[in-house]
Amino acid sequence: MTTRSKTDWLFLAPMALVALFFVGRALLSQAGRECAISDVTSLRVAGLVKLVFLLAGGTIALSNAARLGRGNLIRPGWLTLGAGLLATAVGQATLCCYQFSPRGAAPFPSFADVFFFLSYPLFTAALVSFLRGYAATGYPLGTVRQRLVLGGLVGVVGLALAIAVLHPVVFKPGVAPLARFLNTAYPILDVVLLVPVALLLRATLPLRGGEVWKVWVALLAGFFFMWAGDVLFACFDALNMQGVDPLTHAMYVLSYGSLALGVVRQHRLLAS
Repeated sequence: MTTRSKTDWLFLAPMALVALFFVGRALLSQAGRECAISDVTSLRVAGLVKLVFLLAGGTIALSNAARLGRGNLIRPGWLTLGAGLLATAVGQATLCCYQFSPRGAAPFPSFADVFFFLSYPLFTAALVSFLRGYAATGYPLGTVRQRLVLGGLVGVVGLALAIAVLHPVVFKPGVAPLARFLNTAYPILDVVLLVPVALLLRATLPLRGGEVWKVWVALLAGFFFMWAGDVLFACFDALNMQGVDPLTHAMYVLSYGSLALGVVRQHRLLAS
C-alpha cells in the first residue's frame, strides 16, 4: 500500500466504520431490537468523530492556504474553506457540550446553529473563489452555456428532491418558526454549494484519476452527504422519527470525513 493510500485510509476507515455502525443501529431500531451501545454513548461517539474530522479539515485547509503565495488565485478559497470548516467545528463542539451534559441531547434550534449557519456563506465564498482561480489558470470550465446547463441541472434536481422530502416540514402545523426556517434553509443552502462543486469537478475531468480530480471528488461527496444529512434531519425532526435518527449521524460523519479527506489530498499535492 502506497503512502497516499495509507493517508486516505486514515480517513476512509473510521468514516466507513462509524457510518456503518449508525446505519446498523437504525436498522435494529426499525426491527424493534435494542443496540448493545446506549443512545447517549452513540451520540457522544458520533459527536466526537465529527468534531475530529472538522478540526482536522479546518486546520489543514488553513495550512494549505499558508503554503500558497499571497498572489496565488486559489489561496483565498482555502482560507475561507478552512474558516467554514472551523465555524462548523465550533457548532459541533457546542453540540458536544450539550451531549456530554446530564441531559445527553442538544435542543433544536440551539446556539450551535449560529455557527452552522455562518459556515454556509464561508463555504460559498470558498467555492466561488476556487472557480475564479481555476478559470484564470486555464482549467476547462466549459462555455457559459455548458456551465449554466450543468449548474442548472444540479440545482433543479437538488431542489426538487429537497422540496419533495421537505414537504411535511414546510406544512406541518405547530412547528416553531425558527425551527421551520432552519430545517428548510439548510438543505437549500446545501444545493447552492453543490452547484459550484459540480462545476469544479467537471473542470478537473480531463485529469480524472489524478490527484487534483480526487480532491474534488472528495469535496463533492462531502457536500452531498451534508445535503443528505440536512434533508434527513429536517424530515425526521418534523415527523418525530427518532428511530431512524442514526442515519443523520451517518450522513454527517461521511460528510465531514469526506471534506477532511479532500483537504488532506490537496495538502499532499502541495507538499509534493
